[in-house]
Amino acid sequence: LASHANSYASAHGLQVERRNEPLTYECAPISLLPNAYPRQAFERAQTLAAPFNQLVDRISRDGDFLKQTLGGSVSQADPYTGKLVQLYEKIYMQDETNFAHLADRLGVHRSDYMLNSADKATFELKQVELNTIASSFAGLSV
Repeated sequence: LASHANSYASAHGLQVERRNEPLTYECAPISLLPNAYPRQAFERAQTLAAPFNQLVDRISRDGDFLKQTLGGSVSQADPYTGKLVQLYEKIYMQDETNFAHLADRLGVHRSDYMLNSADKATFELKQVELNTIASSFAGLSV
């Protein structure tokens, strides 16, 4: 099964570059067999999607909040975040007539959840991550 899945992935472009090996590709992460997932937890995750997306959108439009929370020591400790804050300030905070400032925005988000169970009979949904930039594999869906 794994060999067939890898062949299919290769034939359909479901590949990613291997870390530390430029120009060497491997099958993108895929799931071969379905996992049972409690319906109640799945439906809960669905109901949380819109509010979380609205929250991320509102935060992304609050330049003062982003500058206050991500500027300073966070930007100094993480140059990537620092560069993002600089770009945000330049595009969205300095010139309100800038096209990018006035344009619509599209957010592609992916929420990662785990199920927590104290007694192995009931499960509680726990959000462990909300990805924005790291949503790149959405384009690999077939």
